[in-house]
Amino acid sequence: MEQMAEKFPIRTRAGGPWDRVTERRAVEMLVRYAWNGLRATVMLRDLTRFGARIDGIGALRKGDWLTLLLPGCPATQATVAWTGGSSAGLMFDVPLASAGYDALIADYACAPSSAGQKAA
Repeated sequence: MEQMAEKFPIRTRAGGPWDRVTERRAVEMLVRYAWNGLRATVMLRDLTRFGARIDGIGALRKGDWLTLLLPGCPATQATVAWTGGSSAGLMFDVPLASAGYDALIADYACAPSSAGQKAA
């Protein structure tokens, strides 16, 4: 686990949730994936340089691996860190390059919610 902690700045607490060092960014992006000989499309819901959450595939299990085809990035290999219903959390085998990540966020990040703002 120490080697993984050095490669990815993500830690876990015994029996607790993921303790993320890198803030996730909400995105809405349809992306292609390849898994177990299948190719299809899923919705990417949040993204960091180190991983992502996808919706729309229910057969994944923790420890499975797949390939994501993110716009403007090389094919990205990922391991399933968690699953829930048709959602899955992915940890990229190699972090996204900063320039590629920044371009994805610039093009696909959701606007910050105004729900918490008070009217003037």
